[in-house]
Amino acid sequence: MVNAFGCDGVAAALNLDTLIHLSRHLDAATRDSITRHAAEKAILKGSHGEQLPLANLNDLYDLIAGGSGDADPFLLLVRSTSTSHADHVALVLRASSAPSTATTPLARALAERSLSPADAEHVTKVAPLLLNMHDQNIAQTFTNSVISGAKNFSDPLLPAVLHAVRGASRGEHYRRLARHRLSLLPQTDVPPAFSWHQPHAALPEHPLVQAFLRGRKPDLVVTGLDGIREARDLRACFRTKGKYDPNLRCSVIASERGKGSNASCYIAKTRDYFERVLRCWRVRRDEAVRLIHELDGGEGDLGQGILQM
Repeated sequence: MVNAFGCDGVAAALNLDTLIHLSRHLDAATRDSITRHAAEKAILKGSHGEQLPLANLNDLYDLIAGGSGDADPFLLLVRSTSTSHADHVALVLRASSAPSTATTPLARALAERSLSPADAEHVTKVAPLLLNMHDQNIAQTFTNSVISGAKNFSDPLLPAVLHAVRGASRGEHYRRLARHRLSLLPQTDVPPAFSWHQPHAALPEHPLVQAFLRGRKPDLVVTGLDGIREARDLRACFRTKGKYDPNLRCSVIASERGKGSNASCYIAKTRDYFERVLRCWRVRRDEAVRLIHELDGGEGDLGQGILQM
């Protein structure tokens, strides 16, 4: 068929899966041409916003690793937005186990991608590889990407990367990551002072109550309600009996009072929210102490002025 219609004719007529399968059964010269057409067809699909299956990407890479085709069109495809971060990670891991001319460029392209907390699960699989590649520019670029994606202490990305590479590398790039993480953690051993402030409380359907929860007053009587039923409905929003509510992100007790036009709802904050804040602070403080001890070997008096233990 290839001899009769030529590579261009065959490539135009067949879908991507068939082209990849066909390329495995041809002589080297024809296989290179068919592989190039397959990559071009894949790029065209990607330019139309289609998500190319990882199986296709793996097959194309295997052809390149086997000496068929040009890596450049494949790298262009991977750099396109149609390739998910998870698939890119899987490709880099595959490329590291079967090296080719595309291995280092694939890793470099992955290191250059912007990262978000949602990428933590995938990036930890490849972090040790990227931080220990022969091309140190890749490690530096990846480190920069992780730091840029770690905006605050609650983002899971940076702690996940540090955990993944701990023990495998304590070099310059690990230390940069650790120092950035340390900058997001408590800088003092003095615990937060008690406050009724519950700044992340979320009850948007009752804006006045939400404002109270986020403020510093300990309790509130909500009046002007349409009878005892509305008071009960408001009280029913708070179901954890004073314990921290992860949905509302607050801790209160509430009760309805009165009846008719005198009906009201009494809402009182509890200490459980602050106790949770204190527990979280201790965890972060302990993490800061551990990082200081890890870094102290090369930083001298790093701990002085940060945490007085």
